[in-house]
Amino acid sequence: MKIGDRIRDLSGTEYVLEQAYNAGVQAEAFRARRASGNTQERLAVKIYKNPEKDRIKRLNRIIASTRNVNKGLPARTLCFPVSIIQNRYAEGVVMPHTPENSIQMSELFETPQELPASPKAFEAVTKGRVQYKTLLLNAFHLARATERLYRNGFAHCDFSISNVFIHRTNGSVSVIDADNLAVEGFLPAKVSGTSGYMAPELESGQKKAPDHETDAHSLAVLIFNLLVFRHPLVGSDMNVDFADDPFGKNALYTDHPANMSNRFRGGFDLGDLPQDIQNLFYSAFVEGLHDPQDRPSATKWISPLWNAIELLYTCEKCRQTTFFTHQTSARCLFCEHQNKRFFALLKFSNGFVKVVEADSILYPHHFFGNVRQYDLSEKLADFKIHKSGHFIFANRSNYDIKAEFVTGAAKTISLNKGCALSQVKRIYFSDNIYADIETFFKMI
Repeated sequence: MKIGDRIRDLSGTEYVLEQAYNAGVQAEAFRARRASGNTQERLAVKIYKNPEKDRIKRLNRIIASTRNVNKGLPARTLCFPVSIIQNRYAEGVVMPHTPENSIQMSELFETPQELPASPKAFEAVTKGRVQYKTLLLNAFHLARATERLYRNGFAHCDFSISNVFIHRTNGSVSVIDADNLAVEGFLPAKVSGTSGYMAPELESGQKKAPDHETDAHSLAVLIFNLLVFRHPLVGSDMNVDFADDPFGKNALYTDHPANMSNRFRGGFDLGDLPQDIQNLFYSAFVEGLHDPQDRPSATKWISPLWNAIELLYTCEKCRQTTFFTHQTSARCLFCEHQNKRFFALLKFSNGFVKVVEADSILYPHHFFGNVRQYDLSEKLADFKIHKSGHFIFANRSNYDIKAEFVTGAAKTISLNKGCALSQVKRIYFSDNIYADIETFFKMI
C-alpha cells in the first residue's frame, strides 16, 4: 500500500491513505481519512505484512469486547480497533488516530539501548517547553488507562515508549497497538514486548507470554521515565551492548538500597519525589523486579500520582511546576530558586493533600471526593491575594461552604463570598468532605 491508495473495510466504508509511518515488524501503518461522510476525523490504518490464522476472528473479539472500555477516560486514550480490512490484497484494521498535538514518547525519551537517561526530556522541562505537571498527568492517565484494561480482563503485552503517545499541554495519553491485546484463556498473546520495557522473566525466557504482571513492570518503567527522565535499570557505567542480560535475570535497580553496583550518577534526584511514589518504585524494582506477584498493579499508582499533582506549585522564577516537598522549604527542584510568597496546605478528609497559592483552583474532585473523583469540569473555589495583603479563599460555586475559624466561630460562605485563610481552621465543602488548614505561612 502507498499514500493516495483507497481501501475499504468489511462494512464498505472507504478510506484514503494520507501519510505513511515507519513500518514495524508486524505491519505498515498509515494516517487516513474516510473518503465520504465524516472526512475530518483522523484515523490510523494498519496493514499486516503476513497472513495469520484466526486473525479476523481475534480482531472481531477485540472490537466487540472494547466498545465501552474508554468510557470516562479522555478521548482516544485507548486506541482500540473499530473496523476490519480484508480483501485478496490486504488484511488490516482501522483505529482512532492519536490527537494532533500528541507526540510519541520516543520523541522525548531515549531507549535504554541508546542512553541510560533522556537529556531531551530533562531539557524540555528545565527550559520550560514542557511542564513537569504535564508529565505527572501523563503518568496518571497512563496508570488509569492500564487499570481500565486490567479491569476488563486485557493485557496490552507491549507497553513501551513507541506505543504510548503523550500530550504536552493537557497531560492526556494515547495507547496504540491495541490490536495485540491478550486475555488469558480467550485471546492468546501475539507479541512478547520490547526489550528494556518487557519484564525480566520475558527477557530471560523464563516466561513465554505477557500478562497483567508483565504489563505492571512495563508500566512502572514508563512512569519512571516520565518522572525521573531515565531508565530504572541502566546505571551510569553500564554498557547495555556488553552487559549480561541486564533487563532479564541480572536486572538491578539503579537506586537499590543495598546493592549499589548499578548506580546512576547525576540527574533528577529520586529523593525529591513524594515518599509514596518512591515506595512504589521500590515495590516495582526491588521487591517485584524478579517476583512478579510483588509488583504494584496499575490501580496502586493512580491515587499517589494524583496526590503528587496536588503537591505542585509554580516557581516564581522559572515558571516550572515543582513539588512542595517540605513544609519549611519552597525551593524549586529545577532552578533552585527559593520561593517567597504565601502558601497553604489543605489536608482533605479523604486523604488528599493540596498545596494552594494565589490563583489555585478547587474543582468538584475536591468538593465531593470519590463521588466526583478526578472531575475537573468546573471551578468551584479559588484563592487570591487581596490588596490588603490577606490570602483570600472565595467560593465560586452555588453550594454553601462552612468555614470554621481558629477562634471556634463558624461562617457560611455563599457564592462569590470569601474569607481570609489565615484565620481558618477547617473548611467543610460537602457533607462528607472537609479540609484542615494544616499550615499557613509566608516563605522568608
